[in-house]
Amino acid sequence: MSELKYKTETLDLINQLSTTISNGIVMTKDEAGKNIIINRTNPSESVTFFFTAPIEDFSFEGDEIAIYHFPEFFQLFSVFKEPKIVQELNKLTISKGASKIKYVLSDTEALSNSPKGCNIDVDPDTKFELTEEELKNFSKMINLVNSEKASIQIVGKSLILKLGNESHENSYEKKFDLVNEAEEEFKFEIPAEVFTVIPTGAYDVSIWKDGIITFDLKSSKVSLKILTAELEDE
Repeated sequence: MSELKYKTETLDLINQLSTTISNGIVMTKDEAGKNIIINRTNPSESVTFFFTAPIEDFSFEGDEIAIYHFPEFFQLFSVFKEPKIVQELNKLTISKGASKIKYVLSDTEALSNSPKGCNIDVDPDTKFELTEEELKNFSKMINLVNSEKASIQIVGKSLILKLGNESHENSYEKKFDLVNEAEEEFKFEIPAEVFTVIPTGAYDVSIWKDGIITFDLKSSKVSLKILTAELEDE
């Protein structure tokens, strides 16, 4: 039995990821035991996230831990203000004063179907910065336009992000300045849902002409990379 250290802001970020991308999560430790790692893919396999945080952000016992429905766990955790969390065998006890909640952990084998990591050994063709406000606005417009796809077009030193729906002519587009000019112009489509499922924040966005995009959260405390790719022709 041991009391776990944790950081509420990290658990909140994991909750955002698990709510929109994958309810069930498996936390593992790196080889040095200094960081926790969570890699998961959404049910449609269109969006994958790779998350790393210091072990002090959730200092569980053992090499790995599985939580079948993290949003449910976070909701129970949030019942109390700054509760104590104790791990004993396959249970977490969340308590405050005389009140306590027991949460049963899951079998890691049942939830272990996770991507191993994100290693792209080719430099991106270009990059741009996505602010928190721009992300919120884009997410809102996706719902208003009812868009399932987002068009990515690189022209000169600019990126044009366009939303649309094939059943009507409503559309929305925004131009972004690129960090570096791409060597050639290109265009492809990605799932629009990526802008609605990634946690709120500012991101450095890298683009490969082969149809790969990664979103790296601007944070000095944790590492979060979101990956999506070009939609295949139906």
